[in-house]
Amino acid sequence: MHKILTFLFACFLLIFSSQLVLASTTSLGSDAHCDKPWFYKFDFDGQAVSIEHCGRTDSGSMDYTITSVGAGELLVYYEASNATIRLKVNGKSYTQSVSGKGVWRSGVKVAVGDKISLLADMKDTPFSGWTSPKDQMCNGFFGAGSLNVSGLYSAINNDGNKLLSAQCWGDGYAHEKILKENRSKPNVTISCSGSAKDCRDTLIEDMDFNDGAFFLAVDERIPHASSCDDLRITRGNNSRVPAKLTFVAKASDNLGSIKAYRFTFGDGATVETTHSEIDHTYESSGSFDAFVEVKDSKDNWLKSDKCQVVAKVAPTSIESHKSACSYLQIVSGQNSQAPALVKFKVAGYDNKGDIKAYRIDYGDGNKVESTTNNFEYNYAKPGTYKVKAEVKDSTDTWRSDSKCEQTVYVSTEPIKEQPSTGTPTWMSIVGLTGGALAFAYPFIEGTKNMNKSLRKKGKR
Repeated sequence: MHKILTFLFACFLLIFSSQLVLASTTSLGSDAHCDKPWFYKFDFDGQAVSIEHCGRTDSGSMDYTITSVGAGELLVYYEASNATIRLKVNGKSYTQSVSGKGVWRSGVKVAVGDKISLLADMKDTPFSGWTSPKDQMCNGFFGAGSLNVSGLYSAINNDGNKLLSAQCWGDGYAHEKILKENRSKPNVTISCSGSAKDCRDTLIEDMDFNDGAFFLAVDERIPHASSCDDLRITRGNNSRVPAKLTFVAKASDNLGSIKAYRFTFGDGATVETTHSEIDHTYESSGSFDAFVEVKDSKDNWLKSDKCQVVAKVAPTSIESHKSACSYLQIVSGQNSQAPALVKFKVAGYDNKGDIKAYRIDYGDGNKVESTTNNFEYNYAKPGTYKVKAEVKDSTDTWRSDSKCEQTVYVSTEPIKEQPSTGTPTWMSIVGLTGGALAFAYPFIEGTKNMNKSLRKKGKR
């Protein structure tokens, strides 16, 4: 029984693992295509072919290709003689002359949704077109030749990159040669969706698709780097209340786009938007500590000292006294392991004077008062702490607000040793094996214990 259970479980684990591998290897970007291609389909003595034109058109422009692969650096693996690779990524052009077999690391970062076009220019006139390899071969027609591209597939796989598009390009002379030397009157049926000039030239163009192979690939192993870089007030600063100010944030992400901006204006108002520029109207005069946080392409919220600015609003003679605690910000240390050093910033405003003092309750019984608004505190034990802040205005009144409350989370240390029971916990196995054995180990141990129990009962 023990052997049968072990065998069945091994089969299950093998199938489960193979499914994981299959999922990882089939998550490649879809084959490249044109936004607005033109095609011609023909039957040349029994050889049915559809050719997609993604290259030059009558106006010399290039069509686009849309990628669905993950973010990374765009590469071109090639095998050709004296070709010029022309890339266009989101409207920007890049060119590289190549010869032989190799890889061009373009240095261009791409992500999901970017538009890409590729033209393999081998000085064809007037057109260039491409087809996909079949059985890892770029084949010409009726003796025009062939090119084995299995080496390009292997190179991409060995380098650990992801294939986006495999393309066979032709020099446009093979059919003309065949007509002159091999067949005086071949049987050709043509269907063309291009212009009159496109369709007229199909009889002598793009019949030899073995002159060059160009494979688009993406290297996703580039380290992700993102940051909040700047926050400025471009209009309205120092104007009188009610004052409309324009804030402009700048952020960067090397593998994608900034998804969102969260502006905190220092008067109690906070706005989340997809726009980097935003207007805000202050209904009270004073100095306001404003800042912005940005969400990068990996959904991380980022903050920075560079993304803070002081907004100033001039008073009017009829304005009544207003003061408040604007916000309590956790600058760093959130979700850290105990002992955790957590840093805070408290902000408030007063339209008739200055904030005199700041007070913070760390949520563990300790309170601190200071004339500066930056605090740091060392949480010795893990737990959840409700932190509250107050500001003392120009009339010596302490002001508090729900916006000046935050929850700090301090976690425990990770498990470093196996428990005395000898059976690792689920989380410790997940950390060691990536999850596959997390299911396997308790099952195996449970089976062993059950078999031991059955054997003991059988001996009685």
